[in-house]
Amino acid sequence: MTSLSRPDFSRSLLALANRILTDLGCDSEHEPLSIAWPDTDIIVLWIVDGLGWNHVMTALQNHDLPFCQTQITGNLSRSLTKLSTVFPSTTVTALATLHFAKPPSEHGALGYTLWDPEILRTVNLLTSKDLTGSLCRSSIYQKRPTLYDRLRQHHVDSAVISPEIFRHSALSQWFYHGAQYLGYHTPAEIPFLVQQAIIKESRLVSVYWPGFDTISHVHGPTSPSAPLELQLLDWIVSKTQEQIPSQAHVRFVMTADHGCIALTAPKHSTDHLLSRLYAGERRALYTAWSCEELKQELAALEWEDALTLPNEQLWEEGWFGGLPKDSTFRLRTLQTTLLPPQDQQVAMREPEAQILMGGHGGWSGKEREIFLAWWDVH
Repeated sequence: MTSLSRPDFSRSLLALANRILTDLGCDSEHEPLSIAWPDTDIIVLWIVDGLGWNHVMTALQNHDLPFCQTQITGNLSRSLTKLSTVFPSTTVTALATLHFAKPPSEHGALGYTLWDPEILRTVNLLTSKDLTGSLCRSSIYQKRPTLYDRLRQHHVDSAVISPEIFRHSALSQWFYHGAQYLGYHTPAEIPFLVQQAIIKESRLVSVYWPGFDTISHVHGPTSPSAPLELQLLDWIVSKTQEQIPSQAHVRFVMTADHGCIALTAPKHSTDHLLSRLYAGERRALYTAWSCEELKQELAALEWEDALTLPNEQLWEEGWFGGLPKDSTFRLRTLQTTLLPPQDQQVAMREPEAQILMGGHGGWSGKEREIFLAWWDVH
Protein backbone atom coordinates (compact mmCIF):
# COMPACT_ATOMS: atom_id res chain seq x y z
CA MET A 1 0.00 0.00 0.00
CA THR A 2 2.56 2.56 1.13
CA SER A 3 5.87 2.61 2.97
CA LEU A 4 4.04 3.76 6.11
CA SER A 5 4.03 1.46 9.10
CA ARG A 6 1.04 1.05 11.37
CA PRO A 7 1.18 2.16 15.03
CA ASP A 8 3.37 0.10 17.34
CA PHE A 9 0.81 -0.59 20.06
CA SER A 10 3.40 -2.31 22.28
CA ARG A 11 5.18 1.08 22.64
CA SER A 12 2.17 3.34 22.66
CA LEU A 13 -0.38 5.14 24.83
CA LEU A 14 -2.35 1.89 24.91
CA ALA A 15 0.58 0.07 26.51
CA LEU A 16 1.18 2.94 28.94
CA ALA A 17 -2.45 2.95 30.10
CA ASN A 18 -2.36 -0.78 30.71
CA ARG A 19 0.94 -0.43 32.59
CA ILE A 20 -0.68 2.14 34.88
CA LEU A 21 -3.52 -0.30 35.54
CA THR A 22 -1.14 -3.11 36.49
CA ASP A 23 1.02 -0.80 38.62
CA LEU A 24 -2.07 0.15 40.62
CA GLY A 25 -3.20 -3.43 41.13
CA CYS A 26 -5.61 -4.05 38.23
CA ASP A 27 -5.47 -6.68 35.52
CA SER A 28 -4.71 -5.40 32.02
CA GLU A 29 -6.69 -6.40 28.94
CA HIS A 30 -3.85 -5.44 26.60
CA GLU A 31 -0.08 -5.74 26.74
CA PRO A 32 1.35 -3.34 29.37
CA LEU A 33 4.34 -1.19 28.54
CA SER A 34 7.59 -2.95 29.35
CA ILE A 35 9.65 -0.44 31.27
CA ALA A 36 12.06 -0.66 34.19
CA TRP A 37 10.68 1.39 37.04
CA PRO A 38 10.09 0.30 40.64
CA ASP A 39 6.73 0.04 42.36
CA THR A 40 5.03 3.21 43.57
CA ASP A 41 1.90 4.07 45.56
CA ILE A 42 0.69 7.13 43.62
CA ILE A 43 1.00 8.21 39.98
CA VAL A 44 0.59 11.81 38.84
CA LEU A 45 0.08 11.56 35.08
CA TRP A 46 0.83 14.78 33.16
CA ILE A 47 -0.76 14.79 29.70
CA VAL A 48 0.69 17.64 27.62
CA ASP A 49 -1.48 18.03 24.55
CA GLY A 50 0.51 18.31 21.32
CA LEU A 51 4.01 17.95 22.78
CA GLY A 52 5.66 15.55 20.35
CA TRP A 53 9.07 13.91 20.69
CA ASN A 54 10.82 16.44 18.44
CA HIS A 55 9.38 19.36 20.45
CA VAL A 56 10.63 17.81 23.70
CA MET A 57 14.09 17.32 22.26
CA THR A 58 14.19 20.95 21.09
CA ALA A 59 12.91 22.18 24.46
CA LEU A 60 15.58 20.23 26.34
CA GLN A 61 18.32 21.52 24.05
CA ASN A 62 17.10 25.10 24.55
CA HIS A 63 16.62 24.68 28.32
CA ASP A 64 12.92 25.51 28.14
CA LEU A 65 12.13 22.69 30.60
CA PRO A 66 14.93 23.15 33.18
CA PHE A 67 13.16 21.63 36.18
CA CYS A 68 11.85 18.61 34.28
CA GLN A 69 15.24 18.14 32.66
CA THR A 70 16.91 18.02 36.08
CA GLN A 71 14.44 15.39 37.27
CA ILE A 72 14.72 13.30 34.10
CA THR A 73 18.52 13.26 34.08
CA GLY A 74 18.96 13.13 37.86
CA ASN A 75 18.79 9.34 37.98
CA LEU A 76 21.55 6.97 36.96
CA SER A 77 19.51 6.07 33.90
CA ARG A 78 17.82 8.66 31.68
CA SER A 79 14.09 8.53 32.45
CA LEU A 80 12.97 9.48 28.96
CA THR A 81 11.90 7.35 26.05
CA LYS A 82 10.02 7.56 22.76
CA LEU A 83 6.48 6.22 22.33
CA SER A 84 3.99 6.13 19.47
CA THR A 85 0.58 7.67 19.44
CA VAL A 86 -2.40 6.10 17.67
CA PHE A 87 -3.87 6.68 14.23
CA PRO A 88 -5.22 9.20 13.52
CA SER A 89 -2.80 11.25 15.62
CA THR A 90 -5.45 13.43 17.19
CA THR A 91 -6.51 14.38 20.71
CA VAL A 92 -9.88 12.61 20.79
CA THR A 93 -8.53 9.27 19.55
CA ALA A 94 -5.35 9.39 21.62
CA LEU A 95 -7.00 10.47 24.88
CA ALA A 96 -9.75 7.89 24.44
CA THR A 97 -7.03 5.23 24.09
CA LEU A 98 -5.36 6.48 27.26
CA HIS A 99 -8.50 6.92 29.37
CA PHE A 100 -10.20 3.70 28.27
CA ALA A 101 -6.96 1.66 28.08
CA LYS A 102 -8.27 0.26 24.80
CA PRO A 103 -7.28 0.72 21.14
CA PRO A 104 -9.40 2.83 18.75
CA SER A 105 -10.93 -0.35 17.30
CA GLU A 106 -12.52 -1.01 20.70
CA HIS A 107 -13.44 2.48 21.96
CA GLY A 108 -14.68 3.82 18.61
CA ALA A 109 -13.41 7.42 18.93
CA LEU A 110 -11.72 7.22 15.53
CA GLY A 111 -11.25 10.95 14.92
CA TYR A 112 -12.39 14.31 16.18
CA THR A 113 -15.16 14.32 13.57
CA LEU A 114 -16.90 11.06 12.66
CA TRP A 115 -19.75 9.98 10.42
CA ASP A 116 -22.59 8.68 12.57
CA PRO A 117 -24.63 6.32 10.37
CA GLU A 118 -27.46 6.24 12.91
CA ILE A 119 -28.27 9.95 12.64
CA LEU A 120 -26.71 10.45 9.19
CA ARG A 121 -24.51 13.33 10.29
CA THR A 122 -20.82 14.03 10.73
CA VAL A 123 -20.36 14.73 14.43
CA ASN A 124 -17.62 16.88 15.98
CA LEU A 125 -16.82 14.98 19.17
CA LEU A 126 -15.19 18.03 20.78
CA THR A 127 -18.36 20.13 20.52
CA SER A 128 -21.18 17.54 20.12
CA LYS A 129 -22.26 19.47 17.00
CA ASP A 130 -22.58 18.54 13.34
CA LEU A 131 -20.74 20.39 10.59
CA THR A 132 -23.49 23.04 10.40
CA GLY A 133 -23.02 23.88 14.07
CA SER A 134 -26.23 22.20 15.26
CA LEU A 135 -26.16 20.21 18.50
CA CYS A 136 -26.84 16.52 18.03
CA ARG A 137 -27.20 13.46 20.21
CA SER A 138 -24.83 10.76 19.02
CA SER A 139 -24.46 7.16 20.12
CA ILE A 140 -20.71 7.53 19.47
CA TYR A 141 -20.48 8.66 23.11
CA GLN A 142 -21.76 5.25 24.25
CA LYS A 143 -20.72 4.65 27.85
CA ARG A 144 -18.02 2.02 28.37
CA PRO A 145 -15.77 1.31 31.39
CA THR A 146 -12.94 3.80 31.68
CA LEU A 147 -9.54 3.25 33.21
CA TYR A 148 -10.92 5.07 36.27
CA ASP A 149 -13.97 2.80 36.49
CA ARG A 150 -11.72 -0.24 36.49
CA LEU A 151 -9.53 1.23 39.21
CA ARG A 152 -12.62 2.03 41.26
CA GLN A 153 -13.73 -1.60 41.04
CA HIS A 154 -10.44 -2.44 42.78
CA HIS A 155 -11.06 0.26 45.42
CA VAL A 156 -8.47 2.62 43.91
CA ASP A 157 -9.58 6.26 43.88
CA SER A 158 -8.54 8.61 41.09
CA ALA A 159 -8.88 12.26 40.11
CA VAL A 160 -8.69 14.23 36.87
CA ILE A 161 -7.41 17.82 36.90
CA SER A 162 -8.50 19.61 33.76
CA PRO A 163 -9.76 23.09 32.76
CA GLU A 164 -13.05 23.97 34.43
CA ILE A 165 -14.57 24.94 31.05
CA PHE A 166 -14.37 21.28 29.97
CA ARG A 167 -16.16 19.90 33.05
CA HIS A 168 -19.61 19.42 31.50
CA SER A 169 -18.57 18.52 27.96
CA ALA A 170 -19.76 15.21 26.56
CA LEU A 171 -16.13 14.24 26.02
CA SER A 172 -15.16 14.83 29.67
CA GLN A 173 -18.15 12.89 30.94
CA TRP A 174 -17.24 10.07 28.56
CA PHE A 175 -13.50 9.92 29.22
CA TYR A 176 -13.37 10.63 32.96
CA HIS A 177 -16.26 8.58 34.29
CA GLY A 178 -15.28 7.04 37.62
CA ALA A 179 -12.79 9.80 38.54
CA GLN A 180 -13.28 12.92 40.61
CA TYR A 181 -13.13 15.97 38.31
CA LEU A 182 -11.15 18.89 39.72
CA GLY A 183 -11.42 21.88 37.41
CA TYR A 184 -8.89 24.69 37.22
CA HIS A 185 -9.50 28.20 35.92
CA THR A 186 -5.80 28.99 35.53
CA PRO A 187 -2.73 26.69 35.69
CA ALA A 188 -1.75 28.35 38.98
CA GLU A 189 -4.40 26.19 40.69
CA ILE A 190 -2.85 22.89 39.59
CA PRO A 191 -0.29 22.47 42.44
CA PHE A 192 -2.97 22.87 45.12
CA LEU A 193 -5.43 20.57 43.30
CA VAL A 194 -2.82 17.81 42.94
CA GLN A 195 -1.95 18.16 46.62
CA GLN A 196 -5.61 17.91 47.65
CA ALA A 197 -6.23 14.89 45.42
CA ILE A 198 -3.32 13.05 47.04
CA ILE A 199 -4.41 14.05 50.56
CA LYS A 200 -7.86 12.64 49.74
CA GLU A 201 -6.16 9.34 48.78
CA SER A 202 -6.37 9.41 44.99
CA ARG A 203 -3.71 7.02 43.71
CA LEU A 204 -3.95 8.14 40.08
CA VAL A 205 -4.08 11.88 39.41
CA SER A 206 -4.32 12.78 35.72
CA VAL A 207 -3.42 16.39 34.86
CA TYR A 208 -4.44 17.64 31.42
CA TRP A 209 -2.48 20.57 29.95
CA PRO A 210 -4.00 21.84 26.65
CA GLY A 211 -1.92 25.02 26.24
CA PHE A 212 0.87 23.77 23.97
CA ASP A 213 -1.62 22.30 21.51
CA THR A 214 -3.55 25.59 21.45
CA ILE A 215 -0.40 27.60 20.81
CA SER A 216 0.66 25.15 18.10
CA HIS A 217 -2.67 25.39 16.27
CA VAL A 218 -3.01 29.15 16.40
CA HIS A 219 0.61 30.28 15.98
CA GLY A 220 2.53 27.13 14.98
CA PRO A 221 4.59 24.70 17.07
CA THR A 222 7.82 26.62 16.37
CA SER A 223 6.38 30.08 17.08
CA PRO A 224 7.96 32.34 19.75
CA SER A 225 4.98 31.57 22.03
CA ALA A 226 5.65 27.82 22.11
CA PRO A 227 8.77 27.83 24.34
CA LEU A 228 7.08 30.29 26.72
CA GLU A 229 4.20 27.83 27.14
CA LEU A 230 6.69 25.06 27.99
CA GLN A 231 8.49 27.30 30.48
CA LEU A 232 5.14 27.91 32.19
CA LEU A 233 4.46 24.18 32.26
CA ASP A 234 7.89 23.51 33.74
CA TRP A 235 7.34 26.08 36.50
CA ILE A 236 3.92 24.65 37.39
CA VAL A 237 5.37 21.12 37.54
CA SER A 238 8.10 22.37 39.91
CA LYS A 239 5.56 24.10 42.15
CA THR A 240 3.38 21.00 42.14
CA GLN A 241 6.30 18.85 43.26
CA GLU A 242 6.94 21.27 46.13
CA GLN A 243 3.36 20.72 47.35
CA ILE A 244 3.48 16.92 47.40
CA PRO A 245 3.00 15.66 50.98
CA SER A 246 6.38 14.52 52.32
CA GLN A 247 5.10 11.11 53.41
CA ALA A 248 3.66 10.23 49.98
CA HIS A 249 5.50 7.90 47.59
CA VAL A 250 4.69 9.57 44.25
CA ARG A 251 5.84 9.11 40.67
CA PHE A 252 5.43 11.88 38.10
CA VAL A 253 4.77 10.44 34.64
CA MET A 254 4.63 12.86 31.70
CA THR A 255 3.50 12.14 28.16
CA ALA A 256 1.59 13.61 25.21
CA ASP A 257 -1.32 12.58 23.04
CA HIS A 258 0.36 13.44 19.72
CA GLY A 259 2.88 15.79 18.14
CA CYS A 260 2.30 18.78 15.85
CA ILE A 261 3.56 19.87 12.46
CA ALA A 262 3.87 23.40 11.07
CA LEU A 263 1.38 24.00 8.26
CA THR A 264 0.81 26.36 5.37
CA ALA A 265 -2.59 27.20 3.92
CA PRO A 266 -3.98 24.86 1.21
CA LYS A 267 -2.62 25.69 -2.23
CA HIS A 268 -6.12 25.63 -3.71
CA SER A 269 -9.71 25.46 -2.50
CA THR A 270 -10.71 22.00 -1.30
CA ASP A 271 -14.45 22.62 -1.68
CA HIS A 272 -14.98 20.04 -4.43
CA LEU A 273 -13.02 17.49 -2.43
CA LEU A 274 -15.60 17.99 0.34
CA SER A 275 -18.62 17.65 -1.96
CA ARG A 276 -19.14 14.08 -0.74
CA LEU A 277 -19.42 12.72 2.79
CA TYR A 278 -16.31 13.35 4.86
CA ALA A 279 -15.11 13.18 8.46
CA GLY A 280 -11.86 12.75 10.35
CA GLU A 281 -9.07 15.32 10.44
CA ARG A 282 -7.61 18.18 8.45
CA ARG A 283 -4.46 16.03 8.19
CA ALA A 284 -6.20 12.63 7.84
CA LEU A 285 -9.52 13.03 6.09
CA TYR A 286 -12.04 10.18 5.88
CA THR A 287 -13.88 10.47 2.57
CA ALA A 288 -16.59 8.72 0.55
CA TRP A 289 -14.40 8.90 -2.58
CA SER A 290 -12.73 5.78 -3.92
CA CYS A 291 -8.93 5.78 -4.14
CA GLU A 292 -9.01 6.22 -7.92
CA GLU A 293 -11.52 9.06 -7.80
CA LEU A 294 -9.56 10.73 -5.02
CA LYS A 295 -6.34 10.61 -7.01
CA GLN A 296 -8.01 12.66 -9.75
CA GLU A 297 -9.09 15.23 -7.15
CA LEU A 298 -5.55 15.43 -5.79
CA ALA A 299 -4.10 16.00 -9.25
CA ALA A 300 -6.38 19.03 -9.60
CA LEU A 301 -5.11 20.30 -6.24
CA GLU A 302 -1.48 19.70 -7.28
CA TRP A 303 -1.07 17.54 -4.19
CA GLU A 304 1.28 15.05 -5.83
CA ASP A 305 2.75 13.96 -2.49
CA ALA A 306 -0.61 13.22 -0.88
CA LEU A 307 -1.48 9.62 0.01
CA THR A 308 -4.78 7.79 -0.40
CA LEU A 309 -5.37 4.78 1.83
CA PRO A 310 -8.33 2.39 1.43
CA ASN A 311 -9.93 2.14 4.83
CA GLU A 312 -10.84 -1.50 4.45
CA GLN A 313 -7.13 -2.23 4.24
CA LEU A 314 -6.35 0.04 7.21
CA TRP A 315 -8.79 -1.99 9.30
CA GLU A 316 -7.45 -5.31 8.07
CA GLU A 317 -3.81 -4.30 8.69
CA GLY A 318 -4.53 -3.24 12.27
CA TRP A 319 -4.01 0.52 12.04
CA PHE A 320 -6.82 1.01 14.55
CA GLY A 321 -5.60 -1.78 16.82
CA GLY A 322 -7.66 -4.63 15.42
CA LEU A 323 -10.96 -5.29 13.70
CA PRO A 324 -13.89 -3.10 14.82
CA LYS A 325 -15.58 -4.21 18.04
CA ASP A 326 -18.85 -2.76 16.76
CA SER A 327 -20.04 -2.94 13.15
CA THR A 328 -20.77 0.80 13.11
CA PHE A 329 -17.11 1.63 13.79
CA ARG A 330 -16.10 0.71 10.26
CA LEU A 331 -18.86 2.92 8.83
CA ARG A 332 -17.57 5.90 10.86
CA THR A 333 -14.38 6.00 8.77
CA LEU A 334 -16.20 5.98 5.40
CA GLN A 335 -14.27 4.61 2.39
CA THR A 336 -10.84 6.19 1.84
CA THR A 337 -8.40 8.17 3.98
CA LEU A 338 -6.55 11.15 2.51
CA LEU A 339 -3.20 12.18 3.99
CA PRO A 340 -2.30 15.64 2.56
CA PRO A 341 1.32 16.62 1.78
CA GLN A 342 3.60 17.31 4.75
CA ASP A 343 2.81 21.03 5.18
CA GLN A 344 -0.78 21.02 3.93
CA GLN A 345 -4.25 20.64 5.43
CA VAL A 346 -7.79 20.26 4.20
CA ALA A 347 -9.90 23.36 4.81
CA MET A 348 -12.82 21.52 6.41
CA ARG A 349 -16.21 23.22 6.32
CA GLU A 350 -17.08 24.48 9.76
CA PRO A 351 -19.38 27.19 11.16
CA GLU A 352 -16.26 29.23 11.91
CA ALA A 353 -13.76 28.08 9.29
CA GLN A 354 -10.13 28.14 10.39
CA ILE A 355 -6.84 27.76 8.59
CA LEU A 356 -4.54 26.69 11.41
CA MET A 357 -0.78 27.27 11.54
CA GLY A 358 -0.08 23.92 13.15
CA GLY A 359 -1.85 20.60 13.02
CA HIS A 360 -1.89 16.86 13.52
CA GLY A 361 -3.97 13.82 12.69
CA GLY A 362 -1.68 12.54 9.94
CA TRP A 363 1.14 10.05 10.19
CA SER A 364 4.38 11.97 9.75
CA GLY A 365 7.08 11.40 12.35
CA LYS A 366 6.44 14.77 13.97
CA GLU A 367 2.77 13.90 14.45
CA ARG A 368 3.05 10.30 15.56
CA GLU A 369 6.17 10.29 17.78
CA ILE A 370 5.56 11.24 21.40
CA PHE A 371 7.54 10.95 24.62
CA LEU A 372 7.38 9.38 28.05
CA ALA A 373 9.28 10.90 30.98
CA TRP A 374 9.11 9.83 34.62
CA TRP A 375 10.73 10.43 38.00
CA ASP A 376 9.98 9.65 41.63
CA VAL A 377 9.20 12.60 43.87
CA HIS A 378 9.80 10.83 47.22
